[in-house]
Amino acid sequence: MFEECRANRSCGAMPRAFLLVALLAAAPAAAELSDPLAPPTPDVDAVEPAEPGPADYHLASTLVAGDRRVAVINGRIVGPGETIDGAEVVAVTRGSARLRRDGEEFTIASERPAIRDRSREEEQP
Repeated sequence: MFEECRANRSCGAMPRAFLLVALLAAAPAAAELSDPLAPPTPDVDAVEPAEPGPADYHLASTLVAGDRRVAVINGRIVGPGETIDGAEVVAVTRGSARLRRDGEEFTIASERPAIRDRSREEEQP
């Protein structure tokens, strides 16, 4: 039989054709397969962007000296009336700042303890 296939060269054509058809039929199914160890991909359309809130603003420090009131928020120096990352600075006090975003006001506080103002303390003998 082997010699007959070799003489006609037709024995290899049928398995090859069958293999080709099987591979072409399996291609769409293989496209739907995914790596079972890959992390899940979130549905981007289903996730709404989060609105910035108090947790998105970090107050590093404040300076209140006479009429001067400034705060370092998210690494920028700002004062009352200025805008930082979409929020207006309403007021700056020692250790905190009041912000307004989309009509809502909220207060952020410094994570560091307030530094004592020794110039206001009375000297004692």
